[in-house]
Amino acid sequence: EVRRNFPELIYVHPGWSSQLPGWDHVLPPADDVQFLANLTRHSDLNINFGSTMSLDFAVNGKPVINSAFDVAAPPVFGMPAYEFCMQFDHYRPVEQTGGSRFARTADQLADFVNLYLAYPDTDREGRQRLVDLEVSGPLGSSTGRILEALQNIARSGAIARDARVQASQPATSRA
Repeated sequence: EVRRNFPELIYVHPGWSSQLPGWDHVLPPADDVQFLANLTRHSDLNINFGSTMSLDFAVNGKPVINSAFDVAAPPVFGMPAYEFCMQFDHYRPVEQTGGSRFARTADQLADFVNLYLAYPDTDREGRQRLVDLEVSGPLGSSTGRILEALQNIARSGAIARDARVQASQPATSRA
């Protein structure tokens, strides 16, 4: 109905796939990841429900609104949407840092959208606090850090393997 009433809105159906049921098994294909990365750079703001996209948009300095109000009775998750989001330790910092605003009513959602469209730097410091909390190293250098960690693991494994081999040899052959 929203798409019919507002044809100027662009809707792209995600190309996600999963071999198992549940959101925790859904994987986006490479072109969807590229699309999402560009979306975080070129959108004016993000509205989502308790998603890691909050951090993705905050990294790019974009305002984030979490929709945290119920649209069905009884509530979909058996508790109010806001309480559902806040039950997860990993998601509480999104609000605590000021990285996102949580709209608890439809009117509040509209107010937040209008605020961020008119003043996109609102809550910029909160978004940066969220990024600083969640991203432990400089952006753009994760490949190098991953490679270094894998090399350290490989070296540790080689050292442990050499020690096991040496320990398994008779004392006279080690001299």
